[in-house]
Amino acid sequence: MDDGSLGGSAIALVAQLRAAIADVRSACAPSTPGSCELHGLSLPCAARLGLYAVPPAARGLSPEVWADAANTLRTAATQLRGTLEAARDDASQHKSMVATVRELATQASELTQATAGVDAAARGAQATRAAPAPLPELLWAGALADVATQPGADHARSLATLDALCAALALAARALQLECFQERVEMPEACAVEKTHTLTYAGRIMVVDVELGLTQVSDDQTYAPHVTLHVSYASAGSTEPKHADKQLADMLRRRLQQLADVLWGRGTPADGGAATLYEYAVDAWGTLMESLAALACIDALDAYAPDGAPVDLFAELERVGRVAEQVSEAEQQWCETPELMRQGHGVVELHKDVPFLRITFAPAHTASVLMAACAIPAHDSAPTLRRALPEVLDAAAAVPLTAHCRAVHGTGLERPLSYVARIDPPLVVPRRVARDVWRACGLAETAEKQATTHGTGYLAALRPAASRFTAALGDDASRTISALPFRSLAQLYGALEMLEEHARWATLIASADDSASAPVALALEADSAPGSSRLRLSWPAAGRILNVVVRAVAEDGWDVAAQAAPLDGQAPVELAVPHLADDATLAVITARVEQANLSG
Repeated sequence: MDDGSLGGSAIALVAQLRAAIADVRSACAPSTPGSCELHGLSLPCAARLGLYAVPPAARGLSPEVWADAANTLRTAATQLRGTLEAARDDASQHKSMVATVRELATQASELTQATAGVDAAARGAQATRAAPAPLPELLWAGALADVATQPGADHARSLATLDALCAALALAARALQLECFQERVEMPEACAVEKTHTLTYAGRIMVVDVELGLTQVSDDQTYAPHVTLHVSYASAGSTEPKHADKQLADMLRRRLQQLADVLWGRGTPADGGAATLYEYAVDAWGTLMESLAALACIDALDAYAPDGAPVDLFAELERVGRVAEQVSEAEQQWCETPELMRQGHGVVELHKDVPFLRITFAPAHTASVLMAACAIPAHDSAPTLRRALPEVLDAAAAVPLTAHCRAVHGTGLERPLSYVARIDPPLVVPRRVARDVWRACGLAETAEKQATTHGTGYLAALRPAASRFTAALGDDASRTISALPFRSLAQLYGALEMLEEHARWATLIASADDSASAPVALALEADSAPGSSRLRLSWPAAGRILNVVVRAVAEDGWDVAAQAAPLDGQAPVELAVPHLADDATLAVITARVEQANLSG
């Protein structure tokens, strides 16, 4: 893995730093397709700035890079000064030294410009190059190579297909910087399960053992693939191996079995969908590699507590996942599963499709939890939750992660470790809400400069273009949140409560259309609780200005408070608008208010 280290001459170092800055500027430019935002809750930006990354990326512009660069430039300047002072004192060398320095400066400048041009051309060519095939070439085997002839019909072809799968897995191990040991096993065909290949992925403390084999299908005397997988790791500071939760191994085994079934032409679903074998293979291989990469990243973190004692990060992630499961189970005692996202703290999955904890906190949004070395300072503040946790789990959810990572990016420097929840898909919120989410995660306050909105604010970004619903003046800037660094489960819950509410607001605002009888001004304002909002609507109707405030109700739907203000200056009239269900749209809200106005 590239550590992003900077090297070469001082001039080359400056050129590299300028190129890194230009990359960040380009990535954050509004004209760039899929541009990222320059703040700490944006995962692409955080990775480029070296704040944290899941999985870890090159150092980019991390604080460690700047410190290394400053030291290098300081040392180079000191050496040059010493050389020039020595030449000044020696009259015979003075003139020649001055001429030499001038010549070197000219050459260095020309070389830097030429190199930058070549580098820019290379990056441009890479950007326009077609994406490589998601599947390794080795996996074009079995039914993917010849769909007409299934490998299961022939023992020799079945073995050749398993050979290809084993070779692809070994190649992937090297890419993940894991040691891989593989062995071909010869067994008689008469065995119920003929073990043919064994692989072992080995990291610092993690070991993944894979067995591939063939089983004979009695109905048609064909062969089918059989996968066995075990995950084990040694506890930090101990040589005794410890088996990880069986759920983790089962999740990896299911994905690998799915991939093997595809190679046998057995991967299509029973419902007869239109997806091809190739699509199923891509899905299975991609998910498997993402999971193994996540485990390899955790394994690579050399973690220690503040007192120097080693920390078992796999056990820490497992503990957080189990506490979240207990919270979810306790909350299920008083609300049904669909309401856990609104009345509780989300639907919890542990080792289901991704390693460790994943929380579905809104119908279309999940938070998947891993770890990373985090450069963002923490702020010692107790998390504030709108929804109380079960009392017996309060303390467990508030336990902070206090481990440090040594040898950050090969610098020898330490960083505190943090959990990182990846938000999928990313969620757009107003800037003020992003600040509240930042505080909820226990991150240190920063002095934010006046924000730019790239020409659009929050409401304008979510509202369809063809709509009579328009953003009022003062529309707040938008922030897209794709990751949450946090140090306790309670902090994550506090942040997700805010994101869950604004996932609902995003759905409601996106329902805007051109069905309104008159243009409707929208304003999403701060409500009483931190990170909460209320939606204000205003439009003219029959000699009155209708003013409406909509609030999201945790239990269900929307509360609507409406007034009709006569244009002749008379006192406003309160309008009775019934509580509306979750699926209400802006058009439904305005129609109900106008109906109440006519009735009143």
